[in-house]
Amino acid sequence: TLPSGTRAVVLEMHRLVSMDTSGLDVLEQLHHTLHRHGVRLVLCDVNEQPLSLMRRGEFDARLGAANLFPDLQSALADLAAAAPAPADTAAGDTAAAAG
Repeated sequence: TLPSGTRAVVLEMHRLVSMDTSGLDVLEQLHHTLHRHGVRLVLCDVNEQPLSLMRRGEFDARLGAANLFPDLQSALADLAAAAPAPADTAAGDTAAAAG
């Protein structure tokens, strides 16, 4: 179970040197489950062999290019840029009091 408000799960994959179709199936299931809950799966620093398998199985297309990053820093920067702005509670309180 993910904490409430989770918007994304980032997998830094630089230590995964090789992956077989069973591993790809697990990623597919994770992506599907997260997507059902409105949570984005982001992969970064994927080595050539796993990435090649993802491409052959068309998982990269289902995941979407916007969810594949060369490194953790760029993935986190993208997520930070996409984060919703914090609500201005003081302005909301003022408007409610005025109404």
